Amino acid sequence: WCVCSAGTGPDVEGAPATCKIDECAAACGTCANGTCMQAGQSCTDADTAAGSLGDWRCACTSPTTTAPAVGQAAECRNNECVKENATCAAAGQVCHDPDWAPGARGDWTCTCTEGAGRMTAAVAVCVVDECGEPVVAHVCNDVGQVCEDMDTGLQGDWVCRCADIAGDWARGRAPGAQMPADCTPPPESECAVPEHEAECTAAHQTCHDPDWNAADDWVCECVAPATGAAGQQAASAACVLDECTAACASCAKGACAVEGQHCEDPRPTPDDLRDWWCVCDAPSQGVEAGAPAVCVLDECVAVCNGCANAGAGNVCAQRNQKCVDADTSARAARDWACVCREPAQESRTAGAAYCVLDECEENAGACGVALCGDPDTSAASTNDWMCTCPPPSVGSALMREPACIVDECMEAANYEVCVGAGQTCVDVDTAALAFGDWVCHCPNGPSTARGRAAVCTLDECVDACATCATRDGVNVCEAGSPAQTCEDPTSDPSRTGDWMCTCPGGSPKA
Repeated sequence: WCVCSAGTGPDVEGAPATCKIDECAAACGTCANGTCMQAGQSCTDADTAAGSLGDWRCACTSPTTTAPAVGQAAECRNNECVKENATCAAAGQVCHDPDWAPGARGDWTCTCTEGAGRMTAAVAVCVVDECGEPVVAHVCNDVGQVCEDMDTGLQGDWVCRCADIAGDWARGRAPGAQMPADCTPPPESECAVPEHEAECTAAHQTCHDPDWNAADDWVCECVAPATGAAGQQAASAACVLDECTAACASCAKGACAVEGQHCEDPRPTPDDLRDWWCVCDAPSQGVEAGAPAVCVLDECVAVCNGCANAGAGNVCAQRNQKCVDADTSARAARDWACVCREPAQESRTAGAAYCVLDECEENAGACGVALCGDPDTSAASTNDWMCTCPPPSVGSALMREPACIVDECMEAANYEVCVGAGQTCVDVDTAALAFGDWVCHCPNGPSTARGRAAVCTLDECVDACATCATRDGVNVCEAGSPAQTCEDPTSDPSRTGDWMCTCPGGSPKA
């Protein structure tokens, strides 16, 4: 009897048992041994065959968007935007989930793509500041004035406002939209001198006279929120407007930071508006002008902690496996997998796969009626499959159909029939399909019987045996001089050595 030493399976007489090992329930070197349970995850073993080891999987409990992990606990995450993105998209907005932990629920937001606005777990109310459009802002900024949107809920109501509103001369907003304001200073101000005002306006700055009673103290100043040192009786050396850090209608206002990205303004001047971009932090990659970027992190290509290449080479390539990152978004970390080369089908998340290649799946037909078996199903072991004859036949061959032999005398019932009668069991034809041709041989003499004990007789004058008259093919009586006659008084096999030679004429006898 073959009995499973590992796993479970029915005992089988005269042949290998079919053993199964559920690696989620059993305790063994390749088993889960509680790994999934300790992580609060479910464990499944899709293939419980004894030769299929290390293929158990941990799966996150709902809700989750993470694929099960082979041979280890899964990295569970729940991007609520997978479900809620349609809500935001219907309003022309973008969905963002800042925390993908399975327990962090209801923290997704809708963010406006036009204007400013963000709302948690609902569609946002978008505020569109028309002064954030460069073509509008330049109408005011280019003459040293400030653009102001009177009502961000309405269109076409923006106005230009004088930058220097100190004193009684300030005219404030323009009398109508889409034109500069009348910011002519009073005669007492040195900025009333056309040349002074033109000096500043040409540089898109504003003229400021801090003291009307003092001479030659007028300066050119940057229009807020731009900053820069005032130019004494001349245009300021340089006005700086870093839209990543400043607060203005065209500025980023933290749009990059909320997505875990950093902001860059390549030309931080008042003349270059809305030219900032969001840049993904390494190791992810991505850039977007004027809006959060779509960050891509291909963990099969990048070099980072948790990636397939953590600095010592790609673990998949080192084992001749393919690396696949199904979700290359920056937040989908440790979801890469090593995939076995065909025809092996196994894979493993965030680690090298245990590749199983059972060559019998492809070659079983070559064995004919024999059974195909692959003693080593690792992908590195090939051309070792065997064809083994099914019980009760015996025989095997490497990678070809064997010549199966069925010795019916090996069956206990047949063997006992002959041996119980003191006879020998012989299978005349051991071909796999030759059944019922076994015979019982008498121990002395040629007597046989097919499928039963023989009735044994022994004529020692005719038969060949150790005590018989015929030795080496020659009968000792007939070979005498003169030739004599051999007589055996009884044919009982149990009585031997009683034959005699008789001389011609009947006597004497020996």
